[in-house]
Amino acid sequence: MVAVANHDYVLIFALSQNKSQLLKEIRRPSYVGTSETLKRMPEYLPAITWGFGHSPIFKDKCYANLIVAWGPLLQMYVLNDVMDQNDVFFEDGYHVMEPTGGMQNDSDE
Repeated sequence: MVAVANHDYVLIFALSQNKSQLLKEIRRPSYVGTSETLKRMPEYLPAITWGFGHSPIFKDKCYANLIVAWGPLLQMYVLNDVMDQNDVFFEDGYHVMEPTGGMQNDSDE
C-alpha cells in the first residue's frame, strides 16, 4: 500500500506485481477551523505518515492508520479491512493546531 500526494489530494493505492488499485482519494479541505474561526485553507502540500495505534472509533485492537496534515489540519484515516473494498479506510477524526497567542508578561501592567 502506498500514499502519494500533491497540493489538491492524497491518493492511496494497493500495489501488487501485476496491477494497482486506487483505494481512497482524499481531497484538500476548502476551509479549516471552528465555526467561530473558519478560514479558507491555504494550498499547503500535505505531509503524510503511516502509523499503527488505537482509534477512537475502533477500540477492539490497534490498527494501521494514515495521518494527513494540511498545514494546521491533521486528519486520521484508519485501515479497517483490506478484504472489503467498500470499507477499507475510515476517516477517524481531525485536529486543528491553533497558535496559543503567546504568554502575557505580568511586568507590563
